Parts: sequence; C-alpha cells; structure tokens
Amino acid sequence: MFKFVRVIAGADNEFQRHLDGIKQLFTTVFPFNQPYLNKIDAYASGQHPIGAESILMAATGRRGNVIGFTVTFYFADLKAAYLDYLASDPSRAAWGIGGALYETMRDHIKKRGARRLFLDSLPDELGEHVDASLLPANRKRMAFYERLGARPILGTLYERTVTPANLGDPNMLLCDNMGEYRPLPRKQLAEVFRRIMLAKVGLGTDDPLVKALVASIQDDPVRLRPPRYPFPKLREPPALSSPIDLAETGAADDIPHSPFGGYYERPARVVAITRALEDLPLRCHSIEDFGMAPIRKIHDKRMVDFLAESAERLLPGQTLYPEIFPVRYADRLPKNWAMRR
Repeated sequence: MFKFVRVIAGADNEFQRHLDGIKQLFTTVFPFNQPYLNKIDAYASGQHPIGAESILMAATGRRGNVIGFTVTFYFADLKAAYLDYLASDPSRAAWGIGGALYETMRDHIKKRGARRLFLDSLPDELGEHVDASLLPANRKRMAFYERLGARPILGTLYERTVTPANLGDPNMLLCDNMGEYRPLPRKQLAEVFRRIMLAKVGLGTDDPLVKALVASIQDDPVRLRPPRYPFPKLREPPALSSPIDLAETGAADDIPHSPFGGYYERPARVVAITRALEDLPLRCHSIEDFGMAPIRKIHDKRMVDFLAESAERLLPGQTLYPEIFPVRYADRLPKNWAMRR
C-alpha cells in the first residue's frame, strides 16, 4: 500500500523525515545533479520559483519510508503545470510507484485547476546532442509517459536547446492534455516556454535563448506527435463459468482526498478497473442493506466495533484515514478511541 503526501513545512506531520527521504532518493537516482538538493530544501519550506508554485509530493511505503517523489511547478494563471522531477526507488522498479505518483500528482493539480501538464523526456530518436547509447532507455521512458497520456510537442527548437537546467542534454517537451479536448494554442505554449525557463533557469522573457524558443514555435495550434508505443498485449482472460457479481458503490469522482494527510484511493485505479471489466460478463447488483450479521460473520469483531464507534465519534466532514501496520503487542491494544484511530 502506498500513501501519497504533499511535503511542505508546517502542514506535513512528518515533514523532516519525508524531506530527508526525498533528498536521499534524489542523491541515489540523480547523483550528477547534487546542487538541486538546495532547491528541494527551498521548495519544501515554501520558497517558490518566480511565477510558479512548487509542489513537492512523496510516496511512502507501509513503514512510512519515502519510495518516490515528484517536483512540480504550478502556473495557476495559465492553468498549466510542469513536472520537473519524478523518481522512484530503483530497488522497487516493478511496483508501479512511478505511474502511481504521476497519476496522483496529475489528479492533485487537476483539482487545483490545471488543464495541461508539461514535462521533459530525453529524445527517443537520433538527433543533435543525442547519445545513441541512451536510446533504449529513452524509448522505454517515453513509452511510459505516452501510456500515461503525455506526447511530445512537434515543431519547436526545444529538444535542440542546451540550458544549465538540462545539463547539456536537450529534452523533448511533452504535453499531457489531461482530458482537455481543445488543441493547444501557440500563444499558450509560448507563455509556458517563458515560465519554464524562468522557473528552472531564472531566464527572463528578454533573454535571447527564451526569445529563440518562443520564435521557433511553427504551428498554431501546436502539433503533438501521434502515439508511437502501443500498450503491451494482455493475456486472454480465462473462460468464466458464470458472470462476475458486481456491486458498484460509487465512481472515481466520489473519492475524497487530502492534499496533506494523504490520498485515500487513486481515482485512476478505479477507472482502470472499470475499463478492465467492460468486456467481461457481469451480474450487477444494486446496493442493499442486509444488516450487520453478514459483516460480523466475516470480519473481526474488534474492527467492526471500532468502525461503528468511529461513525458516531467523527465530526461532520471528517475522514478516517486507514493506517495499516503490525501490532507489536497484540495483548495490549489501546483502549482509547483516539489512540486506536
């Protein structure tokens, strides 16, 4: 189980632990860019880049240790955001942490009002300043982002521009429309270019590099590259002897979230499960109340009693977030409700 939390001084109850965990993971994954650690300290303490709000988000494991993070700049007046860094624990590469972080961060900024998300990724084809030996890894990374909904922007000089931020390795700029059906206007991309250069490198609108980037935008509306990486083929599901019984209790949009206390469930996961069930035989059931007897027959009495007591004690609008951890002394469980929650 992952927990996602925004790491910011004064709002995160385990701020220092999370900040230290992010910096340690950054050092492991990006050892060539240690000066960025100072920026992480600044962003976490509320010192934002000019013209943007920095959002530092962490994924934590069941023991509370940081296993991934994102650094995002939100441009509220543009209704756009830029993902500066995304990293997950290399020893847990198969856990899906990166995808979960991306979707959680995207859900967060979308609720804040963002309509598009931009991010960098190293080119997946040969070109100027492109290291051919990195192409396999670059293509794998590009496929990852494409399957999440982001695609490279075509017709600009962005991927051929060297800046102090990209350390001599120009990146392609990707755009995730996040469900926005209207094409991206040239004027908005020009402003996004300016904000990215200001937030990442501190270059103003009159800087020759920024002017050259803006002038290089060829198309209006802006073109995105067609999808290049198909989804892996799924194995055929086994034949079912009877339909799947399904009781739907709500939709993805019904899931509450807390920007500081953590995310209770990922809406994207609910959507994925719903899509996976679409082609399967289902037997749908409406919600019915069968009383407590079936619940008590299956679940531990102490848990049921705790939930019933919590329903009475919680204040209107208050949410009980499930924390799962091993009990050290099973014979000495706390009796106080506040301690047990």
